[in-house]
Amino acid sequence: MAPTFATWQSIVADPSLDRKLATEVVLFELGMIISGTYFGTEDEYKALNFEARLAQNATVSVTLIDDWLGAVANWAESEALNLVGGTSGPFYSKSLTFSGETLIPTSGIESFFNYLDTADKGTLLWFAIFDLEGGAVNDVAQNATAYAHRDALFYLQTYAIGVGTLSDTTIAFVEGMNDQITSAMPGVDFGAYPGYVDPKMANGQEEYWGSNLPRLEQIKAAIDPDNLFSNPQSVQPATS
Repeated sequence: MAPTFATWQSIVADPSLDRKLATEVVLFELGMIISGTYFGTEDEYKALNFEARLAQNATVSVTLIDDWLGAVANWAESEALNLVGGTSGPFYSKSLTFSGETLIPTSGIESFFNYLDTADKGTLLWFAIFDLEGGAVNDVAQNATAYAHRDALFYLQTYAIGVGTLSDTTIAFVEGMNDQITSAMPGVDFGAYPGYVDPKMANGQEEYWGSNLPRLEQIKAAIDPDNLFSNPQSVQPATS
């Protein structure tokens, strides 16, 4: 699986990648699935050479869905399967942000997949999802909106679901997934996706909002100086 993932990363890191492609990698207890949707003609899709490159190490199949509602229904079905049919339960998650300048090196990929093989997970309900971002998201200046990760190429979302309770073993496993990659990339300021709550993350505001944080603190002070709308890691009002 490691070389297949490395191929996927090289595909999405291509600066000339057609923006009509959406794709993600899902890792879970039973293996790895690379999926995607291409919004274009068959000839345009074939020009990507997406299948052939992945097929060096994996089985690839393609389904033609020729209407928008069909595509949305397919996504919904896939998400329902990924999230075990919507079963509720305690979970823990973390995220990392990657740009074209901070791709995961071979050593990090190998460490990550070796860890998945050997780690004590404490649950069978765990996932690691690599989501392609990029595209038009990158066209907007970082300081134009609150969202700080305008250079994001893809995200890693790691999480695990407990059955009844969430054990320390499972929490440590999720943290370990991230650690395998960050240890192989010293000095990189990854940042975290603001839509994923990580109560154990130090300096959450800085990780979520990056260099936009000082301006957001000023705005917060102007419109909500008493911090009425808040959570433990939300933007705090500027004090001066």
